[in-house]
Order: sequence, then C-alpha cells, then structure tokens
Amino acid sequence: MKKLFLFALVGGLASNAQAQTAIKAGTIQLGGTIGYSRSSQDTPDFLSSYYPGVLTTTTSQFAVAPAVGYFVADNLALGISGTYQVTHYALSSTPSYQSSNEKSTLFKVGLFGQYYKMLTEQFGFTGTLGGGYQYDGRPYGYNSGDLAGKGAYANLTPAVVFFPIPKLAIGASIGGLDYSYFSIKAPNSPSLTDYKKSDFGANFGLSQLLFSGTFYFGR
Repeated sequence: MKKLFLFALVGGLASNAQAQTAIKAGTIQLGGTIGYSRSSQDTPDFLSSYYPGVLTTTTSQFAVAPAVGYFVADNLALGISGTYQVTHYALSSTPSYQSSNEKSTLFKVGLFGQYYKMLTEQFGFTGTLGGGYQYDGRPYGYNSGDLAGKGAYANLTPAVVFFPIPKLAIGASIGGLDYSYFSIKAPNSPSLTDYKKSDFGANFGLSQLLFSGTFYFGR
C-alpha cells in the first residue's frame, strides 16, 4: 500500500511538473539568434619569389536572424524568420607582396516550426525545422562583376534553452543539418556561364556557435 501511494505521488508530481513547464498554446514568441566566427589558415606560397613564402587566409562572419512565432499547440510554435549574414575574406602574404579583401552578403526569409522539450521549468531542448528563400551576393573578381545567387534553403537545428525567468529564454546551438540551393549568375558579365549549386550536410562545431534570446508574450 505504501509503495502504491509513493508511485502515485511521484506520478502526480511528474504530471504537475510537466504541466508547469509546458509553453501553452496561444503564446507569442519574439527573438532570434546572433553569432560571430573567425578562422585563419596559413599555407605555403610556392608562387612567391621568396621561399618559404606564406599565404594567410582569414575568414570572419557575422550573422543575425530575427524570428517571431505563435504556439499553435503546447510546446509547438510556427513562425517566420529572416537572416542577414556578412562574410569577409582577407588574403595576405609573408613577405608582403599581395593582399585582397572581399565581402559577401547573404539574405534569407522563410517559415519555421519549433518544438520544445522541457526537462525542468528552466532547462530544456528545442528542435527547429525551417526553410525558405535565400539570396547571396559576392564579388567574382578580375573585373567581371559580382555573382548573384538566388535559391532555397532548409535546415534542422537542435539547441539547448534556459529560462532565467518564465518570459525570457536564452539558447545556444552549434550547427545542424543544412540544405542549400543556388542558381548563380553574373549580371555584369554576360560571358560568364550561369550555373547551379546545391549542398547538403551536417555542420556541427564551435565555428557554428549561435546564441539566441527569446521573449514570450502571454506566458
């Protein structure tokens, strides 16, 4: 009898905790992600008249992605998101005889679905499935004008989420599954052949680190 009572008590507490941690249908969330990464690589420069020469390639990237969603069911939100991403590419040589700097800009806009799995009232996981339209503009070089890529994207991103207060969440992710498709043209260079590009893969690592902040209305 005592064991039965204890099992009932634990079950009741678990059900109560689940009821408290659920983000209810009708809640509105407003937030997004922000991230910055930088990488540098040195390679031998065999074309240099100086030996051994070194080419240094540095890539830095900043991205911000606002999003707004509506909980159509407990712990399940649907919404719209956008992304603005700037990437800088720098090339330098040692001894110094050449250098270059280029910048590409990526825009995205699309829809997403996000599911929350709360383990406690303050800590849990999210899975976000999104997709939509994207545009990528970047320099081609050699005075041939810029490349313009238009296409579609899809991604699945897991993340951890922490609620310091019930209406505010802080999240972090280190990548996910990504699909990207571009139809690429050079508007200022008719002689350059148009082409298509698609990529699919799992991208995880600290270079993919993104932080998010989300505010919940009606929670």
